[in-house]
Amino acid sequence: MENDIFHHLGSSAILIGQFLGDWIQYKNIQMTTPDMTAEQQARLHLHHEFTIWFATVLLLIIISLLVHKHIKNNKNT
Repeated sequence: MENDIFHHLGSSAILIGQFLGDWIQYKNIQMTTPDMTAEQQARLHLHHEFTIWFATVLLLIIISLLVHKHIKNNKNT
């Protein structure tokens, strides 16, 4: 059961990272102007999927551990 939970957490994090990263990249690309340097434009074209994915995985793991602990405590009382 726990393997299924972590599989779903990982899949959810990948989807969140991909879609949110695409959206952020799209918004950043819209901010480029002709007078920007190549370095400034390159920064705006970066895709933040991995950072979002990693943060989402950590957040979902923390949430699942807290829920698991809460459920375990309620069964003991």
